[in-house]
Amino acid sequence: MSTAPENPSPPVAAPQKKRNPVERVVVWGGILVLLSLATIEFVAQWGHGTTLANLENVLEADHKAGGEKPLLRKDFGTVLAGFPRQRLEQDGAIVHLSWASLFKPYHVKVTFASAEPQGKLLAVMTPTPEDTQPPLVVKVEEGGPEVNPMPMAPMGPGNGPGM
Repeated sequence: MSTAPENPSPPVAAPQKKRNPVERVVVWGGILVLLSLATIEFVAQWGHGTTLANLENVLEADHKAGGEKPLLRKDFGTVLAGFPRQRLEQDGAIVHLSWASLFKPYHVKVTFASAEPQGKLLAVMTPTPEDTQPPLVVKVEEGGPEVNPMPMAPMGPGNGPGM
């Protein structure tokens, strides 16, 4: 027969030292701050990208229909995603959209034929850094307000009127 006991007792673990409550509050507070920053950036990037994709889809559908399905000013809100700030120029014929972000500017400039609800979409432009090519103009029609093809200055706190 063996000399080992039949019911060996499990090894006793050393009691865990409890963390200081202040340390826990600081660690969890830091985690929540980082999570909030990541959420703000995600929503800004998602809103900007989704809005641009929606505008591209609308413009493509209008092009395929031979200009018979334009995006009207009254329907503009249906293509927006996220929570963009809107700044209007020329009584609403030009709309500057910007999404709140901490690390990267997310802006779109949208031009309509007029500020009236039946005003048709003329152009969608995204700003680029000044050292690169002028912004991409998605669509421009003749007879609308003049669209400036020059690079837009970065918009944000202290960089533009009304911001």
